[in-house]
Amino acid sequence: MLVLAICALFFTVDNVSSARNRRNALPPNSDRKWDKYLGEDGKFVIPYEIEGNYTSDEHQLLYEQMDKIAKNTCVKCNSAVGRPGGESVISLESSKFGSCFDRGTLMRFLLHTVGLYGEQMREDRDKYIRVHDENIIDGYEHFFTKILDASSYGVPYDYLSIMHYGKNEYAKPGTITIETLDDRLQDLIGKQTEPTGNDYVKVCLMYNCKTCMGTETLVP
Repeated sequence: MLVLAICALFFTVDNVSSARNRRNALPPNSDRKWDKYLGEDGKFVIPYEIEGNYTSDEHQLLYEQMDKIAKNTCVKCNSAVGRPGGESVISLESSKFGSCFDRGTLMRFLLHTVGLYGEQMREDRDKYIRVHDENIIDGYEHFFTKILDASSYGVPYDYLSIMHYGKNEYAKPGTITIETLDDRLQDLIGKQTEPTGNDYVKVCLMYNCKTCMGTETLVP
């Protein structure tokens, strides 16, 4: 079950919190996909509960972001049922890195729960970016770990993915952690507040969606 709670900055999925277990996207045979419940509309259901005191505007923002995922993939959130086998916790409260309750961060965390992870963790990232490990704040190195068994579903590296970190994410003062090999893109990464088509396509491929972003797919 997905639990939205006021707590710390980080979140866990199925009680597995180590970023070293994360892939760019969950592989097709992963038992961590949300494919246990199928709604009458043919969409896979992520059951959730909300804990903590949120304003009506915050509730509305959350529902809007959930609805975007449902409209563009075959995965949706529903508060009616519980999920066996663990829970996911998304943390939306402020931290030393700023408030987590903004449009882009909230969507990023929701897509993390669905099964997407940082674009900068892809196995093929060295063709597109350079990660400056020496500039990463101590204790946050795992957010930049390259996962060798990543599943990208054949989707090209996406600098504009909402899942891509910015150049100074978790950087020591006055430094950067990510350098794009194409310097024209340096100030574009990490600025997106909405998923790209590639983000949605990856989710659709992960869950074998029959329609993706309103278009019928070739999935049987």
